Amino acid sequence: MKTIQEIRADLRDIRYYFSRKESFEKLSGLNIRCEIEEKIKRYNNLMTTANPNLIDLYVNLYLKENTQEGVSYDMGYSQTYIYKINRKLLEFLYEKQKEIEK
Repeated sequence: MKTIQEIRADLRDIRYYFSRKESFEKLSGLNIRCEIEEKIKRYNNLMTTANPNLIDLYVNLYLKENTQEGVSYDMGYSQTYIYKINRKLLEFLYEKQKEIEK
């Protein structure tokens, strides 16, 4: 089972992938399959039962590769609140994967 730190690292990888998506899509044209694509599918599946607030944060922070500062501005929340929601997101993903592994 992944720790919260490992989940955080996976989410950073997902953000990086989406920031360089065009380059990665060219790799798939060369029949090079990236492990990150499986991570994205796994995390997207975990998010299907999250509350809308967490889904919104996940999409804006990781899939749209925004910063916490940018997301706080877009969502109209303080950076501190976004930090707290992100912590809840990490805890949700940790608990959800624990549930699935049982």
